[in-house]
Amino acid sequence: PPLTGPAARPGPPGPAWAPPAGTVAAPELEQVSVAGVILLSIVTFGIYGLVKFHQTGKAYEALAGRASAFSRDFWLFVGLGIAGVLLHVPPLAIPLGIASFVFQVLTLNEALALRAQAVRRTGIRPQLTSEGTHRGLLIAGVLLAWVLVGVVLLLVQAARWFSDWNAIVAAVSPATATGQGSRSPPP
Repeated sequence: PPLTGPAARPGPPGPAWAPPAGTVAAPELEQVSVAGVILLSIVTFGIYGLVKFHQTGKAYEALAGRASAFSRDFWLFVGLGIAGVLLHVPPLAIPLGIASFVFQVLTLNEALALRAQAVRRTGIRPQLTSEGTHRGLLIAGVLLAWVLVGVVLLLVQAARWFSDWNAIVAAVSPATATGQGSRSPPP
């Protein structure tokens, strides 16, 4: 059957990046304002950044053409973190915090794997921050979050994550990324 919606739109030259039937739908790709995401994340105590991170992870999942453990790991990370904060009882809060951290790292690892597969599948070659740098900034930032330097490291990691997202969007859909039009074919 013919494809409709975002999956029917032409992609870059090379392998098509529309997901196969039975997988997640192709996303609408839009660049984000890195400064805006950082500022809104600060104002909302990280909630806005988490929402945008989840959106990019799901878009990478669609570009990779496969379902993954990303959402499960993401929601376990968020849920365990919230439970740890709300319980404030050391015998419970500490293990919940550690479990949340483990799922946060698993979420990032899954998102990075999806990103790598999406890049391979679309045949693009944008300049991206290395996976090791993302992991290092996240782990150091979380472990040092109780001092200001940890928060700064987490903000740097977020800025790099969304800058990488913008580079991928620009490479996949140059006309949309530069504001010169959409990826939709003319009527």
